[in-house]
Amino acid sequence: ENRLKMCRNAIRSALALAGSKYRPKLKETELYARGVGHYLVLPRRDGGNRFLILAKGPLSIRKTRFQNIAEEISGDNPDNLKFHKLGILPRNEKVFRDYLPLHEDAFSGPSYVRKNGLLWVQPYYAVITQHVRESSHPGPGVTIREYCSMILPRFSTQEHENDVANGWIVVNLKKTSMDYVLREGDTVSKMGHYHEKPILDLPLQIIHEDEGLVVVNKPPSWPVHSAGGFRMNSLHNILYKTIGYHKLRTVHRLDRMTSGVLIIPKNQKVASEIGKCFISDQTYKQYVALVHGKFPAGKFLHDSPLETYNLTQTVKRPFTKNGGKVSASTYFELIAYDESSDQSLVSCQPLTGRTHQLRLHLSELGHPIVYDTIYGSTSTQNTPLQEPFTREFNADDDELKEEDFIHDIYHTENTDPHRDMLEKRFRFDPNCAFCTGENFRHDETEPMFICLHSYRYKVNGYEFVAELPHWAKSFQPQIEQQNIL
Repeated sequence: ENRLKMCRNAIRSALALAGSKYRPKLKETELYARGVGHYLVLPRRDGGNRFLILAKGPLSIRKTRFQNIAEEISGDNPDNLKFHKLGILPRNEKVFRDYLPLHEDAFSGPSYVRKNGLLWVQPYYAVITQHVRESSHPGPGVTIREYCSMILPRFSTQEHENDVANGWIVVNLKKTSMDYVLREGDTVSKMGHYHEKPILDLPLQIIHEDEGLVVVNKPPSWPVHSAGGFRMNSLHNILYKTIGYHKLRTVHRLDRMTSGVLIIPKNQKVASEIGKCFISDQTYKQYVALVHGKFPAGKFLHDSPLETYNLTQTVKRPFTKNGGKVSASTYFELIAYDESSDQSLVSCQPLTGRTHQLRLHLSELGHPIVYDTIYGSTSTQNTPLQEPFTREFNADDDELKEEDFIHDIYHTENTDPHRDMLEKRFRFDPNCAFCTGENFRHDETEPMFICLHSYRYKVNGYEFVAELPHWAKSFQPQIEQQNIL
């Protein structure tokens, strides 16, 4: 028992030195490897070394995220379950959290790389979790086999079976089987060597900034926050890694392929104030869209309830649990029509804020947004992906220069002899299907943007306007003449 206690104290001390929750900030002298992050070298008794890699992201501040583990520990007594949900962590999660390096500067490690007009993230190891809910895809009632085929379709069944057997895919922090049926409240964790999708390498324009707000002109293809195949390649994480903003709040979102005004509160007080305006529809929102066909002239209200929206061309999600419709209203007004391309520039003023509302309404009217292949656009925009992603970060690639990299603001160089070994090990994983070229992460014909732009927002006494995108600037004379924007 004394020996175990000494070991625990030693681990706690090592983690504290490495930047754990016992110390809030990293030191500039800590070891850093490009594509790996900050790390600590722990000597072994046999003369070798262990390497402690710091976490790649901050954990949730919520007390417990593993609902069904709490239920197992609580048993059949509902009072115990309530007690656990109020903040008593299950032992599995308590051990996991107590010994994980956690610090305010945790989101470090992989750098961004500029290549072919795109912004890439160096491959990295991470654990991605998904909480099984009725409201999430694919939801409870499916087996792990079915879950993997829907969530990870690019991998073969054999690869899924290997990951499950080796504990790279677990449920509620426990090894599972391919035939396990997921329940409401389960948590699926997937450990992997992640190759994120690229985003367009475009400048980020800050429209307004004060103590409580930062407002940006979000570039197209940039997701607002981590989701799907994007984690570090998201607006919030880029702001954190390159400027130092952390704990940013979200009060509204733009679709990944939509550009324009995005309001981001810096603290909870401002988030609450502006959030109430969005909830009560006390906001003025104006978008600009380029659509197919000759749009009707004049300003009119399109009041059409919505029942479902699309995640992909084949996967739909209902707006309500019972499958009912929700109200949705939008004012549309034609700005200009270009006969040569048979495309119209349209002003859109949504009165409600439903997911994909403008995209759905314009598709209903028979004028889908240009490049919006999910809702009927027949045009696609080829991305400049001429080489497989693995070649972009080949360990022997001499074409990558230091100026191609964008390091985070906590990046520090060191002369540790283990650095090169760690960087090479993290860059290429022989068991990774993307690294070996057996699988490809990116579809070269997938559109990187749609012609929809958040142009103007008025909220809580503020007014923010974003510069028009390139596809709308050819209509500048008509815009000035119409005086609609």
